[in-house]
Amino acid sequence: MDWSPRMLIGATDAARYLGLKSEDAAKRQLAKLRVPVVNLGRGRGLGLRWRIQDIDEAMEILRQTPGEPQKPARKKKQHVQDIFDLPVREQARRFTDLTDTRRTQ
Repeated sequence: MDWSPRMLIGATDAARYLGLKSEDAAKRQLAKLRVPVVNLGRGRGLGLRWRIQDIDEAMEILRQTPGEPQKPARKKKQHVQDIFDLPVREQARRFTDLTDTRRTQ
């Protein structure tokens, strides 16, 4: 079959184009990729269609060069020490240090 970029294809052809086994798998994958769908209505041979160009664009976004990480590394959150995480004596010492510095100013 000649796959022209502007051609609209159904779920069966989309599954064949993507190399998937079933129409349902193709529908799920295309929905996951957020490929725009054209709804031609109900009836003989009508229904959901996808433009090959849109499928190719969605697949191009997924394509990555070798050695490139699949997901960006998450930044580790720095633990901000809360005063209530400290022992009671340390809390009292820091509190009195704060009040003493305010009195001297």
